Amino acid sequence: MEVFEKQFRNLKTSGGTSPHKPCFLLAVIDAIEAGDVVDNEIRYEPQLLERFERYFKVVQRLPKNFRPYYPFVYLDSSEFWNLHQVNGEVLNFSGNERDQLAKRGVRRVLEVIRFASLDEALYSSLLNPRERDRYRNALVSEYFPESRDKLEKAINESREHAKFVEQFKATILEREFPEYQHLERVSKSVLPRDSTFRKIVLTAYDFKCAATGWKLRTIDNGSLLEAAHIVPHNICLDNRPQNGMALIPTVHKAMDNNLISPGSDLRWHASKFLLNNSQTDEGAKWLWNLDGKKILLPEDERLHPALSSLEWRKENLGKPPQY
Repeated sequence: MEVFEKQFRNLKTSGGTSPHKPCFLLAVIDAIEAGDVVDNEIRYEPQLLERFERYFKVVQRLPKNFRPYYPFVYLDSSEFWNLHQVNGEVLNFSGNERDQLAKRGVRRVLEVIRFASLDEALYSSLLNPRERDRYRNALVSEYFPESRDKLEKAINESREHAKFVEQFKATILEREFPEYQHLERVSKSVLPRDSTFRKIVLTAYDFKCAATGWKLRTIDNGSLLEAAHIVPHNICLDNRPQNGMALIPTVHKAMDNNLISPGSDLRWHASKFLLNNSQTDEGAKWLWNLDGKKILLPEDERLHPALSSLEWRKENLGKPPQY
């Protein structure tokens, strides 16, 4: 597959100074190795973006205007990378069309692009461990020779982390979300989370709370909303947007304490504890009034909460939190 190795070594990288594309490809290789890429469909999801940011931070500090979706779009200028519309058809972009789409922001990108794919021959090659190492070596030696030791360490850490996540998720699936008392025996020293999950989840929910519909924007156009994990991150290590909801801080805290819960019926449920305290506590009364209200969901059904996550959360409603 020398033709693809040559293409890897000749990426268009803004005069050779930008690490975006080679770092993104290192992340894609990791995702394939971890089994996160199925049927050659590479999706713009938190796990991939976290890998990308981790490699980026090894070779360069994150700029203030960091736009992780740029390489996802601009790799389309390479022969081995294809962008697919929501209907699955391949997009045929000109350079100017790519520029116009990228400048409109990540929300517009996700409205137009469903997933990316590699050339089938390249994808088949990357399913082979030796070939993955070969392409990693091509990227590192061509673009980051001075950071080889640090990148190799990051690659090994990513492999170990992927193995841990896979084993842990398998246990969760086998036991169908039990009480997780065995967590005390499991190492919690996972890789640190970054802002990627928050960015994706708040964008998916159009910066509206899934319980109240409030936006709560700040003076500098930020947001007071929080990206809440439905199944806690330290339990399932699941940073997919389908395991997240945009919530105001009070609702987030109440959910984490099992006072309220979203359910698989796509409605909010309040605990009897809130009902018992609603006569004397205005806060409890306010939360209790959410009972039975519909969850305000993202427009894109692909970003709706996973039913298994909602079921887990509902099963824990009213229980003392032990996670």
